[in-house]
Amino acid sequence: MPRCRFQGAIRTELQIIDATYGYDADGLPVITLFGLTKEGDPVTKYVTGFLPYFYIDSDNVEGIDQLLTGIADSIGIMIKTDVVDRFGPLGYQSRPRKMIKVTTRNPKDVKILREFCEQSHYTTHESDIFFKDRFMVDHELSGMSWCIVPKKQYIHHTDIIPQGDRTNAPLRIMAIDIEAIPKENGGLPTSDEDPIVLISLAFDPPWRGQENVVMVAKNIKCTRKDVIPSEGEDDMLHKLGFILDEYDPCLLYTSPSPRDS
Repeated sequence: MPRCRFQGAIRTELQIIDATYGYDADGLPVITLFGLTKEGDPVTKYVTGFLPYFYIDSDNVEGIDQLLTGIADSIGIMIKTDVVDRFGPLGYQSRPRKMIKVTTRNPKDVKILREFCEQSHYTTHESDIFFKDRFMVDHELSGMSWCIVPKKQYIHHTDIIPQGDRTNAPLRIMAIDIEAIPKENGGLPTSDEDPIVLISLAFDPPWRGQENVVMVAKNIKCTRKDVIPSEGEDDMLHKLGFILDEYDPCLLYTSPSPRDS
């Protein structure tokens, strides 16, 4: 892994909860890391500078370079090729062999180039790894693992120092179950026609002293603190939004749809 570039800079420890990616104004991929500090404060980091790549298992450097250059020019993508020493993914090998590393600007281009290579009977390696997973593996990261990063929001991928698995930061976990009125013919309810009548919530740690809350889309008379009546579906959903904003869960669990069962 490249040496970290921010020795002596202000930094923080971060436990990774999730990761995804998007694009910047120039069309380059940007990894988004969602995590928690050791105090349990939520943090979002935008990681730049990391590009997708894969390998072609062939020593025909000139032929592959011509093939890829022609493809890239014809479909308007940018690539970079390098000859590297790599071990193959299968079988015992006493020494590495020459492979061609292909780097692209867009993760979606990897699949396009892989298909062209396969049509030309060139074998590719690591061309089916999701970009987010590629980033995590290359930086020795995993879900719920820790790392050290600069405190600034936008960081370079070489600024990340993996720390491995440790005790979890304080997590706020919320579970939600939504009940709606079924159709008269017994069919499954749909969001455009059938109103939500009840929402059940569970919290760990408790929210306002309550481990469980039931929200009802009706102005019922109930003195229990774990029951929240409403004037209707809209009012109930508005109150749900307030609870989500105030509790700010790190992890949110929802019950599966009957279609998913």
